Amino acid sequence: MRRKKLTALFLAASLILSGNTLSFAAEGTGTDPGYIREDGSFDYVRWDMDHIVENEEEAGILDKAPDNSEFGDFTDGTLYIRGTGTFGKALSKQDMLVKIGGDDDLLKKLSFGTGIVHVQGEFLNQEYADSEIDFPNLKELEFQQGHELDELGRSSFKMLSGLETVNVLPGKKSNKEQGFEISHYAFYLCENLSRVTLNNVWHLGKRSFYGDKKITSLDLGYLHHMRGDALEGCSGLTEIKVDSDNPYFETGDDGFLYKKYCPYYLQNGMFNIEVPALMSAPEAKTEETFKPRKNTKTIAYAALAGNQKIKSAKLISGVKQVQARAFYNCTSLNKLYISKSVKHIGNEAFSRLATDTNAYDGDRSPDDYDTHPYQTDDEGYADQRIAPGNIKEIYYGGSEEDWKAIVYDKYDKDMHFASNGGYAAENLKEIGLSENVIIHYNYFDEDIVMPVAVKKGGKISASCCAILAGSGKIGFDTDFLKFTPTSYTITPLEGSNAKGLKINKKMLLKAKNVPGSYDVTLTDGSSSMVIRIYVEKPIMKKYTADNLTEEDIKAGQLYDISSMLSNVTYLEPEKYESKKPQVAEISDTGTIRVKGKGSTKITVTICDKKFKAAFKVKMKKAKTSGKEG
Repeated sequence: MRRKKLTALFLAASLILSGNTLSFAAEGTGTDPGYIREDGSFDYVRWDMDHIVENEEEAGILDKAPDNSEFGDFTDGTLYIRGTGTFGKALSKQDMLVKIGGDDDLLKKLSFGTGIVHVQGEFLNQEYADSEIDFPNLKELEFQQGHELDELGRSSFKMLSGLETVNVLPGKKSNKEQGFEISHYAFYLCENLSRVTLNNVWHLGKRSFYGDKKITSLDLGYLHHMRGDALEGCSGLTEIKVDSDNPYFETGDDGFLYKKYCPYYLQNGMFNIEVPALMSAPEAKTEETFKPRKNTKTIAYAALAGNQKIKSAKLISGVKQVQARAFYNCTSLNKLYISKSVKHIGNEAFSRLATDTNAYDGDRSPDDYDTHPYQTDDEGYADQRIAPGNIKEIYYGGSEEDWKAIVYDKYDKDMHFASNGGYAAENLKEIGLSENVIIHYNYFDEDIVMPVAVKKGGKISASCCAILAGSGKIGFDTDFLKFTPTSYTITPLEGSNAKGLKINKKMLLKAKNVPGSYDVTLTDGSSSMVIRIYVEKPIMKKYTADNLTEEDIKAGQLYDISSMLSNVTYLEPEKYESKKPQVAEISDTGTIRVKGKGSTKITVTICDKKFKAAFKVKMKKAKTSGKEG
């Protein structure tokens, strides 16, 4: 089911967030020549954006193969499942019990045949299961080599206490072109699950592996999408791997999972993120003081939810967004360092559970995600289950006025999209902060201080600044220093070029045409001050928007300047220009909108210097039929 590009982007940005059965799935194309680049490589990112489709399990929006499956042979504890299409829709746990001879202890393994496309949601969900049919010795699920699996349905294997191994062997669908979805809660609280082989997984849904504490390593291969809470509560997880050529995700040196490309963040929704974004930080890989890697712009939805290890967190300079539930139920977290660079904070970002709503009480396991706090139910009562977290002190790198300017991103109750809910300072309870939290303003910390941009010929009047590589004749504001410096020491940081920064006899600073970071100590003999200086060298590269259709042009296909501009963390562009707006226009926030085919030059001005590169628009080649005569 092909969607127009704009619709596909909206679905990607919103449907993944739904609390109902809406989810993602991949639609196959085979080897469509329309997605082959000029160099012969396959454009997976482009293919992905075209093939996000709407999949509702009950409404059947995505047509599935007919239910033509059955329980096959039962040999040595292994029950084979054969046939084609949707498994479980017309079969039941009772049918399986009959097949294995009436003794639920005998079943050790389920082996799904190659024709099974979809496993029905809640098929082996043990949340409400009769204790007499719980298959306590079912330890392994296998999907045979060459399978055509499309989706493991919502809650399909939820709370299988005996399950130890999930082995999805390589299927017919390529890792890179398409794969299968693991839907919401599919392996929720499978407390003994430890060995997971996924191969061509495409998407991880809401809390799909929640609370599976025995999983230590997870290979996500060519994963395209995931919810930030997919791995929540996997406290034993020490390693998350992805393919080295995965354009969407990467594992940092810190062991955290980062989103490195996100075509959907121009839209509203939980994937409305600026990249690179921290998607998941396994508890086993975090320290008591949490800090994402340099250049991180977003702490994604529920990225650290449930982490009981961290006691303090540093939202370093460069982080712009802290999304909803980013530090949800981190009950040990009591101290927060926030850079002035943070502009948005989502609801429940620092909230905690007032009661343990995940405890299994013998009847059901309440889902604290279904209702949002500080909203009323049908009878007008506020939800009391979720309360402000335990953060007692905040060390903020900006002024009180800066703090009051941080926007509160409020998600609607279905979490389809975010909207401006006012300011975070006026909605402390909603973002999970106590009204009694102590905030220290203008706090200096080398990780959280936001550099002030200084242009060529300007004066440094802050303890931390960012300048362009090649800039010169930069002085120091003596009113700010409270003294007139007569000598200095330059200390290169993080392997920076030792000669990349110089100060002449007139105490004027000049940066060579190389990036780097430095501490400059100024003194007059009796007084001194250390100035942190970041030298940045922006790079603009040409970009080709290829394989576009007439519908794409009419819809105004969107691209972000980050597809062309790189190596900029602290310096903010002052102006964007397109030489031929009839080909592509660019907004004052760096959003490029395609208007027609051809080529234009995009110019970005940073600290009065212009950086230029070509932006080309190419149409999708028409398919030819028949043989050439």
